[in-house]
Amino acid sequence: MKLKVLERLVVFGVLPAQANFDTWKTLKALKNVLTLTEEEKKALNFQVSPDGGRITWDDKKDVGQEFVISGEGLRLIQDGFRKLDTQSQLTSEQADVMERFKNLKAEV
Repeated sequence: MKLKVLERLVVFGVLPAQANFDTWKTLKALKNVLTLTEEEKKALNFQVSPDGGRITWDDKKDVGQEFVISGEGLRLIQDGFRKLDTQSQLTSEQADVMERFKNLKAEV
């Protein structure tokens, strides 16, 4: 699946902040896969404000990156979106990304 920076940030935002140990291991692996590399940050002029409240990058240079997401990682992402959806708390960005993940099946 190809994801752009905004989509990756949205995914990070729907992942659980707390979990049991096995889920935590999956979260750690998922975050390691989706985190921007230093090369990506440099190429996209990725910037975080000193207070951490604002993130910017050159969207025109963001062609997306291809990712393979494990079955358990996919389940965590889908569960995060599903939780927001059932609580009627989806933002437009989240709804757009949720649509991409909604019907995906885990690769075996």
